Amino acid sequence: MKQFFNADNIIFRGISKWMDYIYVSLLWFVFSIPLITMGAASSALYHTSGQCLRYDRGYIFRSFWNSFRNSFRQSAVLTVILAVLFGAIHLDMNLIRGQDGMIILQVLFVAARLLIIMVGVYVFPYISRYKSGLPQVIKNCVCLSVLNFPWTILLTILLTAALCLVSILPGAVLIIPSCAGVFFHLVLERIFDDYMDNGGTGE
Repeated sequence: MKQFFNADNIIFRGISKWMDYIYVSLLWFVFSIPLITMGAASSALYHTSGQCLRYDRGYIFRSFWNSFRNSFRQSAVLTVILAVLFGAIHLDMNLIRGQDGMIILQVLFVAARLLIIMVGVYVFPYISRYKSGLPQVIKNCVCLSVLNFPWTILLTILLTAALCLVSILPGAVLIIPSCAGVFFHLVLERIFDDYMDNGGTGE
């Protein structure tokens, strides 16, 4: 019985780890509430998922807050840009919906939205990892999305599935963001390491 309540018991360590996952997800959710901060919160989620959840380094809130603060300016600008692009595409799709001869244009709008997501899966993790000007961030993320196309597709599917799951089961927001953050970190760190070997500038 004494061994069961030992803090080093595998059960207690497992519970503690899942509580950390829930804590990171809650931080992402709370810091995303103003919406314009969602990008910075996503950058912080990526950083904290790697440092604290994968490698058990540092303190969760301090790691999250420092990354959020450092990435806020660029992430907020890109959040607005992505929101405007998505809003414009959504509005255009609604305007032409049901009109004859507009099928090709609708397909192009869907493809444009998909391309934005495919680049977007790199943007906020990249900002949390590198110090670059905004044009360079966009340029490099476009290149990364093309050069690592199979991974880009996988990450896009994962992100879409996570968003759908949270929309169906809102309670999943307590765990899905941190799980996705860890998976993204697992995949993107390999890609980013290759990029740094070719001259990237890390934080």
